[in-house]
Amino acid sequence: MVAVGPFATAARFLCALCLVGCASASRRDGVDASDGGRLGPDLAADTDGGSTDGPPTLFDLTSPTADGPSGTVDPTFGAVYPSLGSNGGEQAFAVAAQADGRVVAAGWAGSNLSISRYTTSGALDTSFNGTGKMTFTFGSSSRAQGIIVQPDQNIAVAGYGFDTGSVIRTATARITPAGKADTTFAGSGSTLLPISVWQYSAEAFALTQQADGKLVVVGTAYPQSGSDSRVLVLRYTTAGALDTTFGTGGAVITDVVGYQPHAAAVTIQPDGKIVVAGRAAQNFIYALVLRYNTNGTLDTTFNSTGYRVTFFGTAYADLTGVALQSTGRILVSGAALDDKVLPNRLSAFVGALTSSGQEDASFGVGGLSYAKFGGDSDQARAIVIQTDDKPVIAAKATTGAVGQPAVARFTAQGVLDPTFHSTGMVTIMVPGTKDGEANALAIEPAQRLVVAGLVTPTSGTFTQLFVTRLFP
Repeated sequence: MVAVGPFATAARFLCALCLVGCASASRRDGVDASDGGRLGPDLAADTDGGSTDGPPTLFDLTSPTADGPSGTVDPTFGAVYPSLGSNGGEQAFAVAAQADGRVVAAGWAGSNLSISRYTTSGALDTSFNGTGKMTFTFGSSSRAQGIIVQPDQNIAVAGYGFDTGSVIRTATARITPAGKADTTFAGSGSTLLPISVWQYSAEAFALTQQADGKLVVVGTAYPQSGSDSRVLVLRYTTAGALDTTFGTGGAVITDVVGYQPHAAAVTIQPDGKIVVAGRAAQNFIYALVLRYNTNGTLDTTFNSTGYRVTFFGTAYADLTGVALQSTGRILVSGAALDDKVLPNRLSAFVGALTSSGQEDASFGVGGLSYAKFGGDSDQARAIVIQTDDKPVIAAKATTGAVGQPAVARFTAQGVLDPTFHSTGMVTIMVPGTKDGEANALAIEPAQRLVVAGLVTPTSGTFTQLFVTRLFP
């Protein structure tokens, strides 16, 4: 059993959170963890909104309401980080919301792929597998890195596992709403990608669903020898078989000539075209965006080659998220080295491309907008688009060796949104923990923001999966 503090001994608990700027780490002493994680009396009145160079410093959430200020934690859900019962670290890499508002998170627990479901009030949902959680593994180790809730409320996940030869392989699975393997998918509820002549190992980082119910899974493939890599795109039928009408036998392996490419995120346009984002390594790290036709060929109407490699005007750009605005503009998120302002500092950012694959200068400044949370390093891990076209990112904000979950919202044109927690940014300090990060983001039916990632309990060594919900 993981050694944790008193906040993690129950399967479910609600923590009133204080929201702090990364530069205000010393203010943690003001949280009275013995009083249910609520703000201590010396801090409860400090709601001055903070400075303009970082998120507001504190917010008192001791009085739950049906609604609350934008960017604050919903105290009717709180922040939950129950142990999933592993003997090692646990964290969420992906999160999704069901039509009824329940939340599902996927990642790993110890060496196992994990899926957990939470009620609308933040409790582990015992109607899911009897405990609210499930773990399983492919070979010696596995993890989930993408999750979606399908229209029929089945849950699809993608990630990787090790086969008997210790070769890493993409894993895709489908789970019923009751938390059981869906045996109508690939016969057993899960499938590992067969090894091809070129591909020796491969891992999936994201998945999405087409309008016809087929699953699109993206990741990175590696050869049997050497250190090269390729972008991997797979498509599965609703029955869990590779779709032979896509690419070659259901798979597309793309070589971005002159680079080592890696895919991290995927979305699908209304016309069915597939947009993939990640990075392209050479001597530096570049942002990489690719677009595929519905049959798996590169779409040459996108930057004439089907892909775009760019710095977005910075000296380093690594993408981990992609989403579409209603206008067709492609938004990506990740980390950039903003050497024009703060040398050697990674900043969370959102970049914009036109539908033809060029930087969209009408967004932010020259197609780029930063969220600087006030610490030493910030990295966006996920992006979603609200119904009003405002992009929201989840991030890890780091000061020294301490990370914290962070969220930022921009206007539709790429300016930090002052209606979101007054500065457009917020970092989330979870009482009873010493660090954390936000890896995933979703929007639930009431338009509240669901954030998932990891935290480390103050008295613990291993990380634990963490989920919270913010007012929009």
